Amino acid sequence: MKNILHSLSWIDSVAGAVWILLTLIMIGVLYQIYRRKGYTKKSFYLGLLLLVLIWSYPLYTNFFDALEIGMAGNIFTLLMTVLYMVRLKTVSIGLSKFMIPQAIWLSVASLYVGLLLLDKY
Repeated sequence: MKNILHSLSWIDSVAGAVWILLTLIMIGVLYQIYRRKGYTKKSFYLGLLLLVLIWSYPLYTNFFDALEIGMAGNIFTLLMTVLYMVRLKTVSIGLSKFMIPQAIWLSVASLYVGLLLLDKY
């Protein structure tokens, strides 16, 4: 278990940069939705909600300092990302593909946190 955790320890060091990159992608997607459909499109508001959810992650994980909270946040955010990808397909299939990096990152981060939980218990 320690070898696997050690091989995934790079996640901690790149998390901030990845979050910023994913945020920029989300802002770009939101801008494209706004440009095409305006504020009236439900996809725009769901995207804003997802963006707030992503940026609140460091707040509630640092405040509660529990891996279980982080894992629950990762899973919820991953489910919201998949829901958003499905919703984006009604606007543009191309825009929905921009959410794939976020889904991949959340999957890898969830795997890492899950392994940390297994190691803890």
